Amino acid sequence: MNRPELNEDRAAHPEWYDGHYMNVNHPLATKEIEKRTPLNFMTKDEGFAECPECQGYGGWHLIWNAYGEGKHFNRHCSNCNGRGYTQMEPGTEKGCQHEFTTKIKLGNCYYRYVCAKCGTVHDIDSGD
Repeated sequence: MNRPELNEDRAAHPEWYDGHYMNVNHPLATKEIEKRTPLNFMTKDEGFAECPECQGYGGWHLIWNAYGEGKHFNRHCSNCNGRGYTQMEPGTEKGCQHEFTTKIKLGNCYYRYVCAKCGTVHDIDSGD
């Protein structure tokens, strides 16, 4: 895909890009996306805050108008699984930027990952 306007924008504002794609700080990254409404249990009292990676949007546009006018190439946020909210980092009121360091094998292709900062647990089965 040859889009000179993207190359010019990337050259003028490298802080808005992670390699080829827009990051969440780009002015168009969250345009036309509403911030996520937290699920009932995702309250401050329960230890949840806005995700620091997606800023509460649950995802963002990587390439604006990638497939034609109004059809964008998007991604969901892997830090909050698209929810827009994460558990708070201990001792702060900020959402956790997870660091999944613990990997426990639970079964064939089935692993448990634990965040070293807040203790969030993800069980992932990568089997087919």
